[in-house]
Amino acid sequence: MRSPQARLPLRWKLTVAFSAASAVVLAAVGTFLYVRFASVLDLALEQDLRARSAQIGVQVERSDIADLVQAANVPVERDQSFAQILRLDGSVGAATAYPDVRLLSAEQLTAARDSELVLDRPGDEAVDESFRLLVTPVHGRHQDFIVIVGASLDEHKDALGSLWQLEVVALGAALVARLRSLLRLGAGAAAGGAAPPPRRRYHHRAARLGGRRPAAGTRGG
Repeated sequence: MRSPQARLPLRWKLTVAFSAASAVVLAAVGTFLYVRFASVLDLALEQDLRARSAQIGVQVERSDIADLVQAANVPVERDQSFAQILRLDGSVGAATAYPDVRLLSAEQLTAARDSELVLDRPGDEAVDESFRLLVTPVHGRHQDFIVIVGASLDEHKDALGSLWQLEVVALGAALVARLRSLLRLGAGAAAGGAAPPPRRRYHHRAARLGGRRPAAGTRGG
């Protein structure tokens, strides 16, 4: 017994295959754009953090820690970044926000004394937002410090979420358009199959006129 796919007309098979291929291509393009956009956002965020870290590092190298302003523990707006200057024991010497919050674990603090770190800190009870942190060791005038600059990842996630939703809507619209084209093609094929071929119509008309058959070599009009 022939399968339903084997009974499909050739045009239907080609249309179904083309629709599937189009869906795969659109999904691949959408994934590429998503990954590319995420990479661009990450690069821009990292460049901003490095610029702020370099600026603060220069201040730390030229000033005493007592001269740096220690701000109150105020929440950070979503479009703002913040900074902390830590002593090597992890205590906060100065901060633009969260002076009472330890942003680094003991292992991260030990590693940050000798090398630069880039960390994503998820939100918790102390800080409800997730942050990208750039941690850099800095040599001060009289002692060494660790500079932390951070920026919220919420806007980053919102932008990627909006792009993902847009791609899903675009892919759905493309597939719906292709499905409508398939249905129109099927309706046209069904209508064409219901009509008798021209030669058959000619014989039907000849039968109604008296059953006379056309002479050999005569073409139907």
